[in-house]
Amino acid sequence: MRNIDILLSQEGKMNVGMLWTGSGGDIKTEMRLAINHYRTKFRAQPTICWVNPTDYFEGLEGLGISINQDPIINTGDLWLGVSRQTIILR
Repeated sequence: MRNIDILLSQEGKMNVGMLWTGSGGDIKTEMRLAINHYRTKFRAQPTICWVNPTDYFEGLEGLGISINQDPIINTGDLWLGVSRQTIILR
């Protein structure tokens, strides 16, 4: 079972996000699982994700989500959310 937390960003492009702590699998599989869980939990499509630079590779870009690198994210973890530019107020 994975731990999932709601976090508030101090800066950057995301106000609220979901931290996905990996189970040790490959990062692309973890990202697919995290995206599906995010959709189910929040009924929204995540548009942005932060990963540790050591986990990043070009194949992650093909998952339909903007990928950013930040060393503050632990290796194997993902921080997903919706970018502020995507949020539309009605």
